Order: sequence, then structure tokens, then C-alpha cells
Amino acid sequence: MNRRKIPKLIKVVVPLMGFIFLIILMWPFLRPPINRQLLQDIDVLLDDYRHALVTGDITEPSYYSQEMQELIKNRRWFYAEYMNVGLMSELQALTSEFYYQPRKDYSVPALVTVLLDSNSSGTRWDVLRGRSVAVPVDAQIRVLSDDRFSLRVTEMVTVYAKYSVPPEEYPVVLGAHWALERTADPLVAKELREYITSTMNEVRPSFEEGYEIVFILYHHMIVQRTPIGLQIIEDTFTDRDTIFPGVDNVAWVDGNFVRDTSTFTTTAEYLLYHKSVEEIGKNLLKRYTEGW
Repeated sequence: MNRRKIPKLIKVVVPLMGFIFLIILMWPFLRPPINRQLLQDIDVLLDDYRHALVTGDITEPSYYSQEMQELIKNRRWFYAEYMNVGLMSELQALTSEFYYQPRKDYSVPALVTVLLDSNSSGTRWDVLRGRSVAVPVDAQIRVLSDDRFSLRVTEMVTVYAKYSVPPEEYPVVLGAHWALERTADPLVAKELREYITSTMNEVRPSFEEGYEIVFILYHHMIVQRTPIGLQIIEDTFTDRDTIFPGVDNVAWVDGNFVRDTSTFTTTAEYLLYHKSVEEIGKNLLKRYTEGW
């Protein structure tokens, strides 16, 4: 009987795959552990950062480089200016919370950790479906040198504001009044009056009671050790995702932060307020006239 010869490539590949799989399984135990004291120090650092952003009071300047201190001031300015210019609103207050959020990480060690760790909030099905998986906190800390490391965290900033324009002066309300004065059709007039009433009812709570907007920011910080503790020297962040281009974006160039402020003038609210009442009125009149 003739024996089928096993190809040489298979003889090499199969043992190699077995070795690689063994390394993958052992990876969570081979990784050097992150110092737990470091995690506690990071928590203190982020809590102070949160407090400085919310209150504007930098009580621990040693926690931040000089440029970072300027960035904190800039962030407070940004939220007030974005609400004022982009959304025609007045900033009332803001809150901030930092999280070691689960994130997408398709590196083999991270996925294997999720699959083997019974305490992980990620599931095997989540991994197979390509959804976000829970990655251990130390997977978001990367040592760059003996005295420097990078830190990836998620921040939720909630901005509380009040609309600064009364419902009666809302652009589409003024435009609807313009259209109402120029139609003789009773059905169109009826629709326009109902439109005015419903729009004012929608806008009024934001003017009288206020509203909130939540920014989900993805941070990449550079932190260094100093003789007196940790210090954030850079913080790159964005609220951009696969669908939303983001409005709160900061990058760093040659040790200085750079912010994109063009988003102030790209909001729907800003564009609406820079249309004439006549233009808005004509569009409404055309819409309701053609509807009949």
C-alpha cells in the first residue's frame, strides 16, 4: 500500500501554528503588570483635570505643563463660544467624567484576554461579531520610556445651556409670519399658523428651562513622571467617530496645541440664523403652497 506523503510545508506550518497559539494563550500571563499605584495616581490626576475643567480653578499646577494649563482655559472658552456662536445659546454649566471605557481593540492579545477572562464585560459573541470589547485598563496605558507613558481614556462632558433667542424671534417663526402675510389661500394660512405654534412650543423649553449636550471625547495623553509626581504634558482629543466628524478636536504640533474652530460656523443653527427672513419665508410658502 502506498502512503501519501505529507507536504513539507504542512510539517512546518502546523507546529508553528501550535507554537503561536500557545504564545497567544500565555500572553496575558507574560505581560508585565501595570503598577497599581500608577493607576491610583492616574485616577487622582484625571479627577483634578476634571475639576479644573469644570471650575476653571487649577489648584495643582504641577499636574500640568504650562501649555496644558492654557489648554484647560481654552477648553472652557471653547464650550462657551461654541454654544454662543454655533448654537445661539448661553453656557450655564458643564460637568466632566473620565472613564476607562471598553474600546475596539482587535489585537490578538486583547481579544484572547477577553475570551479567557470571565470578569470581562465583552462576550465571545461580541468578539465574533466585531463589536466593542472590554479591554483591561492596562491595555490603554503604554510605557514610552522610564519616565513617560501614554494614556488613552474616554471623557464625557455634559454642557448645560439656555437658548438666547425667544421663540417669537426664532428665524423660521419670523419666516412663517412673512409667508403668512403673503398668502391668500386659507388652507396654506392654516398650515402656517399651526407651524408657527408647534415650532414655538418646541423652542420654548430650551429658552426657558435650558437643555444639555453631551460630548464623548477620546483622549490620548502623554504623561511624565516628575520629582513631585505625574504631570500631563500633552492631551490630544476628539469627539470624531465613524459617522460624526466631530466639533471638539485638539491636536499638538511642536509642543503646542492646535484647535479647529471652524465648527462654530458649520452648525445648522448658525447657518439658519445667517439666512434672511425673506429666504426662509419663500421656502415655507413654496412648501405649503405646493402641498395643496
